[in-house]
Amino acid sequence: MFPHLLLTIVGLFVAAQIITIALIARADRRRSKRRNIYKIIDLPVIKVNNANVNIYMEGWTLFSDMLAAINQAESRIMFETYIWQNDELGQQFQAAFIQKAKEGIDVYLIYDWLGSHAMGGPPKFPDIPHLHVLAFIPFKKIRHLLRRSRWNVTHRKLLIVDDSISFVGGYNIGDEYMREWRDTHVRFEHETGTDELAFAFVDFWNTYRRKYHPDLPYPPQYWRSDIQLFRNNPLRYNYPIRSLYLKAIERANKRIIITNAYFVPDRSIREALLVAATERNVQIDIVLPWRSNHIIVDWIARHHFEDYLKANIKLYGYNGTMIHAKTITVDGIWSMIGTANLDRLSLMINHEINAEFFDPAVAAQMEAIFAADKNESRVIDPIRWQQRRLAMRVGERLLSPLWPFI
Repeated sequence: MFPHLLLTIVGLFVAAQIITIALIARADRRRSKRRNIYKIIDLPVIKVNNANVNIYMEGWTLFSDMLAAINQAESRIMFETYIWQNDELGQQFQAAFIQKAKEGIDVYLIYDWLGSHAMGGPPKFPDIPHLHVLAFIPFKKIRHLLRRSRWNVTHRKLLIVDDSISFVGGYNIGDEYMREWRDTHVRFEHETGTDELAFAFVDFWNTYRRKYHPDLPYPPQYWRSDIQLFRNNPLRYNYPIRSLYLKAIERANKRIIITNAYFVPDRSIREALLVAATERNVQIDIVLPWRSNHIIVDWIARHHFEDYLKANIKLYGYNGTMIHAKTITVDGIWSMIGTANLDRLSLMINHEINAEFFDPAVAAQMEAIFAADKNESRVIDPIRWQQRRLAMRVGERLLSPLWPFI
């Protein structure tokens, strides 16, 4: 009886993940038939103390810079992604990594097995010296099926080159993301921020590596307040990103701007937003997809739109293409960019990593990006929203109990 129940639960978990990713793949194929164009603004390099910080809002420049950094590597490369497609862009990254390994550069690669294989699988890699590839599967042993902390994926996307250049954000590896998706990624150039990102990668690698993978020494970390990295660690039931959202919302005095691909926050975050708007008169603007690649999430998210609109929170539905960014800026001084969506999977289950910036220049650039995204969006009008069709209201209510599984 118990083994049968366990297999059923495992099957439901895997099926839910595969269905989610299949919906993403279907949406990607549909969108790939046309070229979506959105406004791209100039984003100059920002100096944050000793670190050069670049923010990206489109994939063409990002992937070009990532490949350039890989090609210039002199000592070590560490790379991790959720989805790695075996298409033109995916093969460009594959070739770059193989070439650097042949040159004697140590290359360490992590990809999520479920996320990548549900999208057709990543490129194949030869068994050559200096090239180490880890396909992340949370269940190493049968007994791991009994541990809730193992029921997750790595949703992180990061690249570290020579422990001095690093990238982190929402972009997966695939042609669709380069051509069409609107996402946000960030690059640091200096030990500031890179040390924490390298530590996060090494800790993940050493925790989940196979016996044939080398153990990596932990890099040093340094005290700072301007740039910090925060990561979920499901094995330790440690989920700081959710706490960061709550603290930022609760401390806001003037303005909050949020862009998020899958906006299904839990009750505590919803209530914090409503209190900020109604009791402290904080101006709150939120950009989210009008139609994302996950129709179920869209319907569940819309169940709470009326509450936000009544609190004078402004909602904007991004049009044309899929907006996949996960960002927040508060009071023109604090910002966060990363991999975590505002849903339960990201905040309470999966491996995620976000970069926090306490810098007005970064916040100003995030405000400019947000303004550009608003211009690509439709305003969700409170009166028209109250007049939406009964079928929509019923569907939202029927699907809303599914939010813990999203």
